[in-house]
Amino acid sequence: MPADLLDPFGWGDVRHTLLGEIISDAARTSRGGDRRGLALLEELLDDPLLTPALDDALFARLLSRVRALAMGAEPPVAVALAGVAVPIAERADSTLTVDLQLEFATAALRAGEPAAAEAAAEEAMRGLGDDPPASRLVEACNLLARARYDQGRYAEARPVFLAGAEHAVSDPRMKWDLVTNAAACQLELGDAFGALTLVAEQAEPLARELGDPECLSKSLGDLGNARMRLGQLGSARTAYEAALQAARAAGAEQAQSDWLGNLGLIALDEGDAEASAALHRQALDHSRRAGNPRSAIVDLGHLAAACVAQEQWEEALASLEEAMHLAEELGDPSELDDVMARLRDLHAYLGHWRQALALDLLLNEPPESAVPRPSGASAPPVRLTVPAALDLTDEDRALVAEVEELVAVRELGQARARADAFANAHPGSFVGHFELGLVLNEAGDYDASLEAYERALALNPRWPSIHHNALNSWRAIGDLETPRRRYEQAVADDPFDPVPRMALGRLYAMAGRHDGAARELRQAALLDPDSWVVQQELCEALSIAARSHLGEDWDGAWSVFQEAYEEFQRLIAMDPDRRAGALTMLGEQCHEMAFESGVSNPTLSGELLGEREARLLGHAVAAFGEALMLAPERRRPAAGLQRSLDLIVQMGSATAWLEYALGLAEAGAKELAIGALEHATGLDANLAEAHYQLGVLLARTADGDSSYQFGQAARALNKAVQLEPGNQRYAGARRQLEGDLRARREGQAS
Repeated sequence: MPADLLDPFGWGDVRHTLLGEIISDAARTSRGGDRRGLALLEELLDDPLLTPALDDALFARLLSRVRALAMGAEPPVAVALAGVAVPIAERADSTLTVDLQLEFATAALRAGEPAAAEAAAEEAMRGLGDDPPASRLVEACNLLARARYDQGRYAEARPVFLAGAEHAVSDPRMKWDLVTNAAACQLELGDAFGALTLVAEQAEPLARELGDPECLSKSLGDLGNARMRLGQLGSARTAYEAALQAARAAGAEQAQSDWLGNLGLIALDEGDAEASAALHRQALDHSRRAGNPRSAIVDLGHLAAACVAQEQWEEALASLEEAMHLAEELGDPSELDDVMARLRDLHAYLGHWRQALALDLLLNEPPESAVPRPSGASAPPVRLTVPAALDLTDEDRALVAEVEELVAVRELGQARARADAFANAHPGSFVGHFELGLVLNEAGDYDASLEAYERALALNPRWPSIHHNALNSWRAIGDLETPRRRYEQAVADDPFDPVPRMALGRLYAMAGRHDGAARELRQAALLDPDSWVVQQELCEALSIAARSHLGEDWDGAWSVFQEAYEEFQRLIAMDPDRRAGALTMLGEQCHEMAFESGVSNPTLSGELLGEREARLLGHAVAAFGEALMLAPERRRPAAGLQRSLDLIVQMGSATAWLEYALGLAEAGAKELAIGALEHATGLDANLAEAHYQLGVLLARTADGDSSYQFGQAARALNKAVQLEPGNQRYAGARRQLEGDLRARREGQAS
């Protein structure tokens, strides 16, 4: 701005008016997202012509204008205005600078800018000097600690909170707040006992001294949180119940929601799903009254889990759908993705594959289970369609293709009308009723779906897929008892009929009776060794039975899984058209077994996976890889492969990588195995077994004219012998390779 306009005759009031108008305009336009006014103001304050022309009084008046505007501004505008005020204060009154830095830190925290708040609070701390007033020191400590807490730096925030508390002698409310936040840091750092001590010895007594029921509710709830982390569920429940009483006395809706929700979690942990659901419903009511959609989303998720545990599928689905709508309204992508993933997994578990696929496409991520399944439940059930190999008329085939296409695009009304019309026009064909049952299950009309499947069974009682799909609908309505009685009676009437045994085995698996499921399905496979469906059910039942025993008999569980693996090899070889699907199922079961075994492995101490688990992951990766080569367009093996690779990259030991490589080699993925062995030798150059296995595998896979690969094999075997000179296996492999190379050279010479 030209100097003659700013101060041609010392018109301070004119200068003040001009700058004041710029400040006001900057605040007004910034609320609409336009920062040009603030930029102009900052430029003017840096103008060397302006600085000497304005006296302290004018600076003070400008400063009061900025501070008044900042107090009523939106958080981002308040931050900008406070930032403008600081240089004004530095020129006008150095003692006022500390106040402005604290105001700037407060505004930055409100605006979600903790790094800026931390920098301002640190400047304020430095400006306070050696003997500051206690109130300002406490305020500075509080702002600095909160800024670090909001950045996740709990170890740095905790001592600052406690330092502030030591100086807050004359302000018990502030002291309570600081101690409470220090305890929260302890809990975030995993020190539940330290948090418990702080709350019990300082925060709770301060809350009682204050006589504030809301503070008391918070402290009692924090006691419950710490005791819950320590696994003291009974003591946690007592603390939450007391916190709830205090919250009711304070009329604090959100606090009541929090403590009711935590009581619901304890009830579910203790196996009382009905009580858990009731508590989460109450928590949800309070979250709604508090106007807190994020809290309501949490409550709805917990309610869905409690409903799943009781097999109350309709309420579970409704809860997650409401949570999804709330997350959409919030506009928080991470919140929405989490709820959608839970809803997708529940749809998949109930056999609603089209809904699950639609959600999965929106998520664009591999499926991960986010909704707890009932105890003993298998992976989401496969919904079977009519196989191409069945003897169908051309009309039957046209119906199947049309209905499947309509279901795929969620035109369930048209699909139902088409299947219904076909069934009426072809009363002797089971296909129309089967397709109608499939459509109705997808639509969530489970009772009508069962009626359609019953009509299909009356026309073709021997086809396993009808029994298979009907059980999905029985489970969806929460009634496995009716089909259990039917199939147990059918097995008793004809012990040599594989169809009811297959259905009974699948039903037992759904009910968590894994050993019974495996027994029935073994018998069904013996009675009908050529049935792909029966073999598939046997493979899944054995895999789930194996995992169910990991906690009580780890070695025994692995023996059962070995049987499952062998049965999977039979399944893979049974039908070339279904090979990719069978390989995908094998990969999924190997991955699940490896992961769950790692959790239960009694020999592990701090490691993610042991030798068995790592080797099995090699088989999983090989299976997914072959499935993708056969069907590269399929998402399921690609998602499974990514999950296994994500687990593998977390392995840090060379021994684990060696075992992973051996699993790959056993499954025929030799090129991948070579890469894994090279990684193992890179992690530990003294692991002789890795060098030996690498040398053997390189020699076996080398082409006749691959001198380089033979040389690599020789170097690896030489290294193994060098590390363990007395190992006859290593020495024998090296001698074998030397003989092969001599014979190869002699052959080339002749």
